[in-house]
Amino acid sequence: MRQEQYKKAMEATKYEDFTGCFEQGCTKCTLSAHDNHPVLYRGNPEAPIVLVGEAPGAKEDENGRPFSGPAGQLLDKIFNSIGLNTDQDMLLTNVVYCRPVAPKFSGRQNYTPKKEQTAHCWPFTRKAIEILEPKIIIACGRTALCALLNNDSCRIGQWEGRWHNNIFVMTHPAAILHQSNDPERQRQTKLKVWKYMQYFRDTYKEKL
Repeated sequence: MRQEQYKKAMEATKYEDFTGCFEQGCTKCTLSAHDNHPVLYRGNPEAPIVLVGEAPGAKEDENGRPFSGPAGQLLDKIFNSIGLNTDQDMLLTNVVYCRPVAPKFSGRQNYTPKKEQTAHCWPFTRKAIEILEPKIIIACGRTALCALLNNDSCRIGQWEGRWHNNIFVMTHPAAILHQSNDPERQRQTKLKVWKYMQYFRDTYKEKL
């Protein structure tokens, strides 16, 4: 992203103008070295709910839609279970727009964005939220929560399943999938998420 594009994005007042600034890619941080493509959002920009995750994965980098891989499919199921459609009732985005590709032979596909990478990209997401003016923000995972609270040492366990003003905190679905080698732990996590998503269902309309 050239300096003039950056300036235009940060001065935008319409979301379509903001997203248009990324059509030629972004080189603000080291994630551009992977030849990734900025993955901005999926869903409804007019919706009153914005969900913020961590970063796109391989599937998202391929098709340009956040939460379109296995974790996204689980996320869709979670919200469908409480009567919400992730493509119609909210907008999904991430703290970081480009995929953090894990090194070869690390045993992982992606890694948690580094502090300097988040520092470069989060101002964009924060600007997008400012333009969208959602009534509710869902912090999906620790990276999103720390960015939204401007606190690098935040612990998701303290806020999970709770409201912090207009921010609701939930487990990232990828964390559930990563527990597949421990079926009992995964079952307990799914039960916990189901219980607090029922709480979200019963309370979110008060915030609208």
